[in-house]
Amino acid sequence: MLSQAQRTAILELSAKGVTRREIARVLRLSRQSVRKVLRSNSTHVPEIPRAEKAEPYRQQILELLITCKGNLVRVHEELTASGAALSYPALTAFCRRQGIGQTPGPEGTPPAGQYHFDPGVEMQHDTSPHEVEVGGRKYKAQTGAPSGSGGVVLLAHAVFPN
Repeated sequence: MLSQAQRTAILELSAKGVTRREIARVLRLSRQSVRKVLRSNSTHVPEIPRAEKAEPYRQQILELLITCKGNLVRVHEELTASGAALSYPALTAFCRRQGIGQTPGPEGTPPAGQYHFDPGVEMQHDTSPHEVEVGGRKYKAQTGAPSGSGGVVLLAHAVFPN
């Protein structure tokens, strides 16, 4: 499936007069893919309807959610013990998409994971350790970048070997 960026690139190159064959070569795509995007004349990525793996277990999930006190790990354990062929990520994704087990907040409250901060307001940030190469030597470094900042580094602390 082509991304929206690839579709945009195809349409922009075509508008500049680049041939389909050249677009396919430059973007390393099949000519048929390029042709389909040009025919649709849209950057929209079509959604492929897929059946939910957890749908057959919906009622059982709802019942187990109550008996397991909202703990999806326990719900998954009980489902698999009863013979359900369902992975934990498939269960959690299903519950997220269906709104199962989520308590709605007051109106206007953004969903968890989406935060908006004004300048100067405290924000969440990623402080994952990384290995960086400086001057040909590798160092362990811990950086802090605001979540969703695209990697803008706020602070850096390198741990240098003795």
